[in-house]
Parts: sequence; structure tokens; C-alpha cells
Amino acid sequence: MARAAELEAQILAEEQIAAESRKSRDRRAKTPAEDTAIYSSTTLAQRAAQEYGYVQRDLRRIAIVGGGLLIVLVIIDILLNVAHVF
Repeated sequence: MARAAELEAQILAEEQIAAESRKSRDRRAKTPAEDTAIYSSTTLAQRAAQEYGYVQRDLRRIAIVGGGLLIVLVIIDILLNVAHVF
């Protein structure tokens, strides 16, 4: 009985934590984002420059990952077809 009461108390505590987390998440969703305040006071050119920075960084990451994958494929091709390792 004591173990059941302990488990029930633990379950209730976890449910309370989840409910509080949901409430705080809902409150954050209702408040306006900080980014909108920045965008409202900046010009279109400044916003575009910020966005191009993100795009440039993302394209660089894509190129690095894609280049790495190509290098791996070339190495596998050399091992399989040229060196007859496998």
C-alpha cells in the first residue's frame, strides 16, 4: 500500500510538472516574438541583409556536407572498383 501511494504521488507530481510546462509554453506562444519588434523598426534592406546572412551560412553548411559525402563516395568507389578491397 505504501508503494502504491508513493507511485501515485510521483505520477501526480509528474502530471503537475507537465501541466506547468504546458501553461508556460502557451504563455510564450501568446506573447509577441522579439524578432517582430526588431523587424518593425528596421528597413527592408537591413532585414534582407540579415536573411542573406542566414542563407549564406546554410548554403555553406550544405556545401560542406555535400562535399564530404562526395569524398566518401569517391573513396568507397576506389576501394571497391580500383583496389578490389572487398
